[in-house]
This record gives sequence, structure tokens and C-alpha cells, in this order.
Amino acid sequence: MGGLTDKQRWVFRGVFLLVAMITILLPLLPLGLTADAMTMPDLFFALIFAWIVRSPETAPFVLVLVMALIADALLNRPIGLWTFLTLGIVEYLRGEVRTMREHMLAVETIIFGFAMGFASLVNVLILNLALVDTPALSLVFAHVLTTIAAYPFVVAILHFVVGVRAPRLPTASDRLGAIR
Repeated sequence: MGGLTDKQRWVFRGVFLLVAMITILLPLLPLGLTADAMTMPDLFFALIFAWIVRSPETAPFVLVLVMALIADALLNRPIGLWTFLTLGIVEYLRGEVRTMREHMLAVETIIFGFAMGFASLVNVLILNLALVDTPALSLVFAHVLTTIAAYPFVVAILHFVVGVRAPRLPTASDRLGAIR
């Protein structure tokens, strides 16, 4: 996605907005209303992480902030807490994009898992300090695991359906050609 024109950048921002709204609204659908239903993964968090790794210039801070606040409001979470955690991880990730692109998807998924686990743990700790009722740790753990399991599928959808791909990194032969 390197070298995008201004028009392409705005188109991808619109696509990001549309896909983000879909991932926010999907958990609100009345699917799996039984007591033993599997927890819904946080597709919005996975989307933002995967999108920032692949095309950070098409997901600016303000757009991510607004979408995260909308997600907090619609998903009945404390306004701002999960947004703060998401933005902290995303902005750290923006500085590490080049390093993240060098890893295979499996390593990227592990890094995503640590980020998701860390954010979920901090979220539960802050809610407990504020004396807010929190779900059992087993439910939080199940939510983290389902989100980690969904991450490769989110990446595949971004790559094959939406067309958000990371720019190709120079290979060793490219670097040798540049030296000559």
C-alpha cells in the first residue's frame, strides 16, 4: 500500500470506516443466544491491529479514536477505557510497523495475542479498582482466546477481500542491486 495517492488514501479510509462499523455491529446481532454459546471475538480490535500493520497511513489516529469511542458506546463498555487501551497499543504499533511486517503471520498472531491479553488484563484490573462488576477471568480468557483465533481470518479477509496489503519489503537481492 506504499505510495498511495491522496484519492486512494481517502478511499481506503472510507473502506476502513465501513469495515470497522461492520465489526462493531456484528456482535450486536442476535446470534448464539443460548447459555453455552461461544463468546464473540473482538473483531474490531483485531481489525485495527491488522490494518495498522498493513496500512497505517489509511487509518489515522482521529479516525481510530472516533471508531473506538463508537464501539465503546454501542457495545456498552465504559466509555474511553477500552479506547485508551486500544489507542495505546495502536500508537505503539505504528512505531513498530516495519518490524512487524518482517514477521510471519504466526509470529504476528502471537504478538497480537500478547497485546490482546495485556489490554484485557489491564481492563479488568482498572475495572476492579473502580469497583465495577467484571466478568469472571475464565470468560475474559475465553474472549481473548477466541479473538486470537479469529485474528488470522481477519488478516485473510483484509488481504483477499478488502485488498489491504502491506507494501513489499526489500529482499536481500533488492539490497544487493541497490548497492551496485
